Amino acid sequence: MENNTNSRDRILDAALKLFSEKGFNGTTVKEIAHDAEVSKALIYYNFESKEAILLEILDTFKEDFIKSFEKIYKKSDYSQYYGKWQSEEINDSLKFFNEKRRLWIVLILESLKSTTGKGNLIHIWDELNSRTRKKMLQDRGFTLQGDMTKDIVDLFFILIPAIFFSVFKDDWLTMNEGREEESANESFSYILNTIYATFLRQKE
Repeated sequence: MENNTNSRDRILDAALKLFSEKGFNGTTVKEIAHDAEVSKALIYYNFESKEAILLEILDTFKEDFIKSFEKIYKKSDYSQYYGKWQSEEINDSLKFFNEKRRLWIVLILESLKSTTGKGNLIHIWDELNSRTRKKMLQDRGFTLQGDMTKDIVDLFFILIPAIFFSVFKDDWLTMNEGREEESANESFSYILNTIYATFLRQKE
């Protein structure tokens, strides 16, 4: 049996890359083993199945997602930015989205296949809101409660666009020569702040 303390991480990294490129169903354990430079036996020593690899990737991502946003939002003065987000916060959020590009691809693909699974995008977003984000929004003068319009805006006009912005931004910049990443981020940040202020602000 191979003995390598980094083998588990290599397996997860290889699986994430392949799942994002070929899809979960289109990826074999043999391919994961090849890319991770481990044996199939070592994969099954660490994970019961290919599905177990996917679940660990998504569970780890969920916790990383929640903790990262806690860190981003808790470091700012809520009273100073009541009714809006600080541009630095939105930029830090977009940086997280960009860094997790492959994970978003996998999460979207798996969510399209199953709307009820544990690793579903809506499930993860709902858990983020219930554990931390609703409180942060309320501290800023925003709310997600009592209005279906706000719930729709929060998911379909904030989260989904942010995901697709991170996934397709590089290709979009390449196609539109002369557009700079910093300017694109600033414009997108302005749009998000406008949506928050317009649709998620509590009624005075």
